[in-house]
Amino acid sequence: MSYLDEFRTVDLILGSDAPTRAVDGFSLCLIKAEKQLRKLVTHLVYQYPCFGRSDVPALRQALFRNKNVYFRGFLKGFDAIYCRPLRDFVGTDYDRLLRRIGDVTKDRNKIFHGQLTGKSLTRAELLEYVDALLSKLAEDPARRC
Repeated sequence: MSYLDEFRTVDLILGSDAPTRAVDGFSLCLIKAEKQLRKLVTHLVYQYPCFGRSDVPALRQALFRNKNVYFRGFLKGFDAIYCRPLRDFVGTDYDRLLRRIGDVTKDRNKIFHGQLTGKSLTRAELLEYVDALLSKLAEDPARRC
């Protein structure tokens, strides 16, 4: 599944008239961004000649057992095993997006647990994050290579 297909659900939610579309789209967008980064890293791992198809269950189990694998860990993993850092692909927005992802992950975690973020986030603010991430994903990555 391509990342455009992956985020189609977010587009459907945002295009709805559901009163919770901002919170739902915001939460799902971050989940899908995390998933896409995990898929990138695991795809790179599977390219190493020391791993074969028979290693897939053990590698998945290792990710399952490790409760401390999060977005930043996958970023470090990508940079550790790929010849170019992810920063090169994202471009000048990398630092801003990374800070933003850190902030919104905290907000998302609060929202998931039914807690207040303490920021009184508006629908527009939640949608601003989604727009920033989706617009970055929609760019042609070949232009940055």
